[in-house]
Amino acid sequence: MKKGYFVEAPTVADLAKKIGVPADKLENTIKRYSSFVKKGKDEDFGRTYNMKTDFTHPPFYATSTTPGIQTTPGGISTNSFMQAVNTDGKVIPNLYVVGEAANGTATVFGLWSGKMAAQHILSK
Repeated sequence: MKKGYFVEAPTVADLAKKIGVPADKLENTIKRYSSFVKKGKDEDFGRTYNMKTDFTHPPFYATSTTPGIQTTPGGISTNSFMQAVNTDGKVIPNLYVVGEAANGTATVFGLWSGKMAAQHILSK
């Protein structure tokens, strides 16, 4: 807050005005998302984890962001089960690689790769 990265407001309508978006759109978006939190599932994007914040208690905050992609070029090579493979393409037993350590896009890939590794381990 001291460095100016966040905008604070006592109501959603005030926050909308401060950040230059239509108040009714922001209020409707927050109401819709709050209903997903109550159900435990985001009906728009299928998200079911970390559904705890319903945005019903002030103050409200906003910040601007810039999209980015985190990648790991040259990370450890894996097969489709996220098992580490050596330079000959052979599996290194009991070694799984996920997230930033795996060769690929870490941010989104981390969740998927962890799930794939877990499913493979549990299938044994």
